[in-house]
Amino acid sequence: ILTDNDKLYQFKLKAAEGMPKYTALNIVSDNQGTPLIDINTYRRGSLEDVERGLQIAQSRKLLGVNTSIAARVMNFTALVRNGESLTTAASKAGISMAVVSKLADMGQNPASVPTAPPPLTRPSKTLPTASPPLTRPSSISEK
Repeated sequence: ILTDNDKLYQFKLKAAEGMPKYTALNIVSDNQGTPLIDINTYRRGSLEDVERGLQIAQSRKLLGVNTSIAARVMNFTALVRNGESLTTAASKAGISMAVVSKLADMGQNPASVPTAPPPLTRPSKTLPTASPPLTRPSSISEK
């Protein structure tokens, strides 16, 4: 049994034939080697958070699906996964680290992401309706 703060991990180990060639067991997270993105002083995000944030932004109409920014974000994540540093990948992809951090934040806190307001519509310029033509009163004859 291995404990880590509030988490408890239990493993069933079975010895193989003969003497083992190891004396320790090292458990590593799946995102080993993937750098974490600073969201703020107290929080960090992953590339998965950035991708989730992009999907949330698109679903809430804050970003278009087939826009250049969406393509640049996906290019950024691919570059990082292929070994580029965060800042180099952002530079090559043409996005700022502020955008990356914001998307990671959105990916971690989807409830805090607003929905885009409906597009502004211009009021139609309608001409006032015509009133009935004025008529002259019939002449009054004097008698």
